[in-house]
Amino acid sequence: MAAAMMIESSLPHYLWEEALQHAAYIRNRVLPKTSPVTPHERIFNAKPDLTRLLIFGQALVMRIPDQARRKHLRFYGRGSIGAFVGFSEEIKGYKVYIPGAGGRSIKETADITPLDTMLHETVELNDADDTPPDGGGASPSEENEHHAGLTEVVHRDAQARRRLRDTTLTPQEVAAINGTSDLTRRRRSERISARALTPAFLCFTGIIREPLNIAEARRSVQWPQWKRAMEAEIAALKANDTFELVDPPLGANILANTVQFRLKTGPDGDITQFKARVCARGDRQLYLLDYVETHAPVADLVCVRIFHYGLRPTAGDACLYYLHNRDGLLLVCLYVDDLLIAHKNANIVKNLMEALKKKFQVKNLGTPSQFLGTRIERPRAGTILLSQRAYIDELPFRFAMDPVRPVSTPMVPKTRLDSLSSKPSSDELKFMTTVPYRSPRHTAAPRKEAWDSAKFLMRYLSGTRDVKLKLEPKLSEGLRLATDADWANDLEDRKSVSGFVLFLFGAPVAWGTTKQTVVAHSSTAAEFIAANDGMQQAEWIKLVVEEILRQSKIDLTLLVDSQPAIKRIQKEGSSGAQKAVDIRFHAIKDAWRQGGMTMEYLPTHRNPADLLTKALSRPELANKRSLCGLITHTS
Repeated sequence: MAAAMMIESSLPHYLWEEALQHAAYIRNRVLPKTSPVTPHERIFNAKPDLTRLLIFGQALVMRIPDQARRKHLRFYGRGSIGAFVGFSEEIKGYKVYIPGAGGRSIKETADITPLDTMLHETVELNDADDTPPDGGGASPSEENEHHAGLTEVVHRDAQARRRLRDTTLTPQEVAAINGTSDLTRRRRSERISARALTPAFLCFTGIIREPLNIAEARRSVQWPQWKRAMEAEIAALKANDTFELVDPPLGANILANTVQFRLKTGPDGDITQFKARVCARGDRQLYLLDYVETHAPVADLVCVRIFHYGLRPTAGDACLYYLHNRDGLLLVCLYVDDLLIAHKNANIVKNLMEALKKKFQVKNLGTPSQFLGTRIERPRAGTILLSQRAYIDELPFRFAMDPVRPVSTPMVPKTRLDSLSSKPSSDELKFMTTVPYRSPRHTAAPRKEAWDSAKFLMRYLSGTRDVKLKLEPKLSEGLRLATDADWANDLEDRKSVSGFVLFLFGAPVAWGTTKQTVVAHSSTAAEFIAANDGMQQAEWIKLVVEEILRQSKIDLTLLVDSQPAIKRIQKEGSSGAQKAVDIRFHAIKDAWRQGGMTMEYLPTHRNPADLLTKALSRPELANKRSLCGLITHTS
C-alpha cells in the first residue's frame, strides 16, 4: 500500500516513512478479511472516525499563524501550499509536507483548507532536495526561503490552475472505508471544478469556500458554522412540517438527499450567513413513474426590476401578488424564500409581516439593500440604482482566473468567433479541455480564441464594476421598445442577431439578445424579425402594467432604425419579400393593425439596442451605454 501511495502521489522518495505510517494508520481502520471488526475497534472498543481522512499527497493550504508571519511577509500569503502526508501524533491535526521550504519540511497543524487536486498537479516537485530537515526555528534564512516558496507558487499559478482536477474515490476504496458514505465523491469530468479557486488566491485571501459535501465541510476550519447551519435547517424543516415519517409503499423509489452549502453575502461581498439546505436527489426520479412535470415558480427578474421601479405587476407572474384597498396598493414579490414587500404605509407592511410570522418563520431585514445578488441604492426619492459589484469581483475567481486588468470594451470590433472559420489545432484542443467554461456554440470545435474572448469580457466587467443601472420615473414616456439586428452576423449559417431594450416610463426594465432561428434574406427582413422578437416581451409587460395600474391602455412605441422595416410592418398584405419571412414573425403586423402600438424611426447612433448586436468602438459603446440608463455616478 505504501509503495502505491508514493507512486500515485509523486512525492519525493524521502517521504517513504510518512507513507508507511499512514498506510499502517489506514490498515488499522479497515476490515481485514478474517475479522468482522477493525483492529482499531478491537483495541479501543469504538468504530474509527474517518471523516477527516484525506488522500495521501492531496494538495491543501496550510494557514500561517499571524504570530509566525514576519513584518515583511504580511503583504504575502496567509497560507502555504502543501500535501497531506498523515495525521499528527502530538496534536489533533495533520502532517503537511511543504515543498520548497528548505529541506524535508513537514509541519503539524489543524488549520488547513483541502484542495480538490493532488500536490504534483498543482506545483512541480523536486526530488533532489535531500537536505536535512529544519529544526522548526524561525531563522532569517527560513523566512527568506518561505518568502521564495510563496512567490514561486504565485508565479506558477497560471499553469497550476489549468491542471486542477477533481479527485475521486474508487469503489474499492469506498468499501475499504467500512461503508463511510460521507467520503465518497461523484465521478466528474477531469475538467476544472465549477467552484475551484486558484491555490494562490486561497493563500493570499484566505477565502472561505463552499463545501461540496458534508465530509468536506467537516474538514474545513468553518465546520462549527456549517454544523450550526445544518442544525438550523433541520429545525426549520421540522417546525414547518415539511415532511412526515411514513412506511414506504411497496416498490417505491426511495430518494436519497444531499446537503447544499451556501454563503450568503452582503452588498459589498462580506459574508453575512452560513446556509445549509437539505435537498432531495431529484435526479434519481424516474419520468412517468415518480413525476410527470416539475415546476418551481419564481418571480421573473423583469418583474423584480419593475417592482423596484415602483409599479405594481402580477397577472403575468405567478410569484408577484398585489392587493388594492382603501389604504392603497400592497405588493409582495416572492423568489424562492426571499420576499419583497412594498406599501406607502409602513404599518401595513408591519401587519403583513406579523401575519406571515404566525404561519412561517420570517425574518424582517428592513429596507432592502440587496436582492438576488443585486445591490440596491436610493440616492434620492424616486430614484433607484442597481449594481453588482460584489458579483463582478467574484467572477474571475469563480472561473479560476487571476485578477484581471480592466479594458474599456467587452469585445474588440470585427472579432470573429465563427466555429467553422478554421479547425482547431491539436494543441488548441488539448488546451481547451482544461477550460472550465466556454460558450456552448464552440463545444464542437473549440478554439483558443473563444476562451480568450471570454477572458476579455471578464476584463471589461472588471472595468465596469462601478457602473449602475438607473431607474427613475418619466411618466410621460409610457412603454418604448428599441430593437436592432445585425444581418448575417454568423459566417457559418448566415443567421442574424436580434437585440432589444424595453423602457418603462424612461427606465430600462427588460433587454435581450438572441440568434435568429431563420436566415433573413435581407437586412430589412432581419430588422423585421428583431422587432417581432422584442414585441413578444413588450406585450407581456404591457398587460402586467395595465392590470396593476388599472388602465385600459398603456402607450407602446416601437423604435426601429430601418425605414424599410417600418414600411413593411405598416404595409397591408404580403409582398414577395414579405413571403420570405415565416408567418410566425407576423404577429407584429397584427399588433400594428389593431392599434396596439405606434412606430418611430430611430437613427442608429441613438438606438440603445445597437449595443446588444455587435461589437462597438469605445466612443460608440459609451454613448449606447448611457442611452441604456447605465451610469458611473449618482446624477
